[in-house]
Amino acid sequence: MSYAGGKDRRQIAKDLKPVHTAADAAAAEAALEAFEAGTGARYPAIGQMRRRQWEQFTPLPELPPPTSEK
Repeated sequence: MSYAGGKDRRQIAKDLKPVHTAADAAAAEAALEAFEAGTGARYPAIGQMRRRQWEQFTPLPELPPPTSEK
Protein backbone atom coordinates (compact mmCIF):
# COMPACT_ATOMS: atom_id res chain seq x y z
CA MET A 1 0.00 0.00 0.00
CA SER A 2 3.02 2.29 0.07
CA TYR A 3 2.39 2.96 -3.62
CA ALA A 4 -0.84 4.79 -2.82
CA GLY A 5 -1.61 8.13 -1.29
CA GLY A 6 -3.14 8.17 2.16
CA LYS A 7 -6.57 9.30 1.02
CA ASP A 8 -6.89 6.41 -1.45
CA ARG A 9 -5.70 3.51 0.68
CA ARG A 10 -9.11 2.53 2.05
CA GLN A 11 -10.63 2.46 -1.42
CA ILE A 12 -7.73 0.42 -2.78
CA ALA A 13 -8.00 -2.09 0.05
CA LYS A 14 -11.75 -2.36 -0.56
CA ASP A 15 -11.23 -2.87 -4.29
CA LEU A 16 -8.49 -5.48 -3.76
CA LYS A 17 -10.54 -7.54 -1.31
CA PRO A 18 -12.29 -9.54 -4.09
CA VAL A 19 -8.84 -10.53 -5.38
CA HIS A 20 -7.84 -11.95 -2.00
CA THR A 21 -11.17 -13.59 -1.21
CA ALA A 22 -11.83 -15.14 -4.62
CA ALA A 23 -12.92 -18.77 -4.68
CA ASP A 24 -10.28 -19.81 -7.21
CA ALA A 25 -7.38 -18.47 -9.26
CA ALA A 26 -9.56 -17.63 -12.28
CA ALA A 27 -11.91 -15.52 -10.16
CA ALA A 28 -8.94 -13.84 -8.50
CA GLU A 29 -7.46 -12.95 -11.87
CA ALA A 30 -10.79 -11.55 -13.07
CA ALA A 31 -11.03 -9.47 -9.89
CA LEU A 32 -7.48 -8.20 -10.42
CA GLU A 33 -8.34 -7.20 -13.98
CA ALA A 34 -11.38 -5.33 -12.69
CA PHE A 35 -9.19 -3.58 -10.10
CA GLU A 36 -6.65 -2.60 -12.76
CA ALA A 37 -9.41 -1.16 -14.96
CA GLY A 38 -10.87 0.84 -12.08
CA THR A 39 -8.93 2.13 -9.09
CA GLY A 40 -5.74 0.43 -10.24
CA ALA A 41 -5.55 2.66 -13.30
CA ARG A 42 -4.46 5.49 -11.02
CA TYR A 43 -1.85 3.30 -9.31
CA PRO A 44 -0.59 0.84 -11.96
CA ALA A 45 2.34 -0.26 -9.78
CA ILE A 46 -0.08 -2.08 -7.45
CA GLY A 47 -1.48 -4.26 -10.23
CA GLN A 48 2.00 -4.84 -11.66
CA MET A 49 3.27 -5.95 -8.25
CA ARG A 50 0.37 -8.38 -7.84
CA ARG A 51 1.07 -9.85 -11.29
CA ARG A 52 4.80 -10.26 -10.54
CA GLN A 53 3.91 -12.15 -7.35
CA TRP A 54 1.06 -14.12 -8.95
CA GLU A 55 2.77 -17.51 -8.61
CA GLN A 56 3.10 -17.02 -4.85
CA PHE A 57 -0.47 -15.77 -4.59
CA THR A 58 -2.49 -18.23 -6.70
CA PRO A 59 -2.36 -21.17 -4.27
CA LEU A 60 -4.03 -19.10 -1.54
CA PRO A 61 -7.53 -18.92 -3.04
CA GLU A 62 -7.47 -22.64 -3.71
CA LEU A 63 -7.20 -23.52 -0.03
CA PRO A 64 -10.38 -24.87 1.53
CA PRO A 65 -12.49 -22.29 3.36
CA PRO A 66 -11.92 -22.07 7.10
CA THR A 67 -14.24 -24.02 9.32
CA SER A 68 -15.49 -22.70 12.60
CA GLU A 69 -15.37 -24.90 15.64
CA LYS A 70 -18.28 -24.46 17.98
